[in-house]
Amino acid sequence: MRNHTASHLLAVAVRKALGESIEIVGSGLDVDKARLDFAFGGSMRDYFPEVERIADTVIKENRPIIVKTMPRDVAEKYVEKFGENLKTLPSQVQQVRIVEIENWHACACGGTHVKSTGELETIRLLSRGSNGKGVERIEFVSQNP
Repeated sequence: MRNHTASHLLAVAVRKALGESIEIVGSGLDVDKARLDFAFGGSMRDYFPEVERIADTVIKENRPIIVKTMPRDVAEKYVEKFGENLKTLPSQVQQVRIVEIENWHACACGGTHVKSTGELETIRLLSRGSNGKGVERIEFVSQNP
């Protein structure tokens, strides 16, 4: 749950640190660590301190995690406010479960999450690497400080 919520928070922290909206093209969650793959043509290593600073600020704000279900057309408009879309969601899905980090990020998600960002305690970026041309992978963990 912690790493899953951390992945939502971290996706936005990376975008804010880079100053651009980059697409997530892959992910993986495990108990010990997680990863996000971004469509990015370079190294994110220099951005790690700023990404962690942004993420830790949101953790300290202890923002609630809000889970709600809504009709697809309403959900589409709702997540657009956060720079997201429902393009990967099958068209037959008409009721959409939305997970929101209050006023930070919202997207369609069926996974488990903590109740607030404060439960994450801290997010540490572990490594970065290239996962093919134009794909930057970062590994991270939500952990006790």
